[in-house]
Amino acid sequence: MRDAARVADPRLALRRVAVPVPVLVLRGSCDYLAPEVAREYADVLPNAVFRAIDGAGHDIGDDRPERYRELVTRFLRGESP
Repeated sequence: MRDAARVADPRLALRRVAVPVPVLVLRGSCDYLAPEVAREYADVLPNAVFRAIDGAGHDIGDDRPERYRELVTRFLRGESP
């Protein structure tokens, strides 16, 4: 957490993204970060899709690898994750 405190909050810069790029925001239901943090990232970007992953913590790829792979693959293919 010390490193995160030294880095500027990227959400301010993300609000200025001029090109609408697709974004997938994933959050584990057991993540140690507050749910509002992930939700705000999704809200800041106009083309963001937010998905909560049941039974996963902060490292979704380790906690729920099959679900993580499924959602990312669908997103990259242009399908609804």
